[in-house]
Amino acid sequence: YMGRREYRETLRAHADESGRPFGGRQRRVEIEFYVGAGARDFPREQTDEGFLLAISRYVNTNVFFALNGDQLTNLDLSDVADFHVRHNAIATMVVTNPQCPYGHIQVDDKSNAVGFMEKPHCLHAFCNTGIYVFNKQILQYLPEKGNIEETTFPSLAKKRQLKVYPFKGLFITVNTYKDLATAEQEL
Repeated sequence: YMGRREYRETLRAHADESGRPFGGRQRRVEIEFYVGAGARDFPREQTDEGFLLAISRYVNTNVFFALNGDQLTNLDLSDVADFHVRHNAIATMVVTNPQCPYGHIQVDDKSNAVGFMEKPHCLHAFCNTGIYVFNKQILQYLPEKGNIEETTFPSLAKKRQLKVYPFKGLFITVNTYKDLATAEQEL
């Protein structure tokens, strides 16, 4: 388990002396990392209030990352930052195709099982990874209390100010012991 402070320090360790993350490629903007508080730290109805206060207090750049902090991924954050800046949106959400928790059975028109796929990725659906790039304008859209997935994101989507960055690489959310075991196998 890595706490928020350790996670933040790990991310910062991958930035060069100028503060540019992951390899020091030139940026038109400085990117700030904020590792958000998870559900264990705040009751659900206060999570976004903590997020709003944290951005107001600790984020000093116009563009910054926010991460839920319970993911393991090989996502290149530099690519996501470039995408966000290029699209000039208020928010960019990293999305991926979720893995179905069940095996699929292919059936023919006579009800015969003809094939099996064990827990495939659902290629027709995207899920939110909990990895975001925000412009500081996001403060105008965050609720004082409540869930940004139910308030902020739908509002930004209507205004075409929420971009999605599709990601096909390694993405594991560690919420259960089984998730942790899977993550340890991958690493």
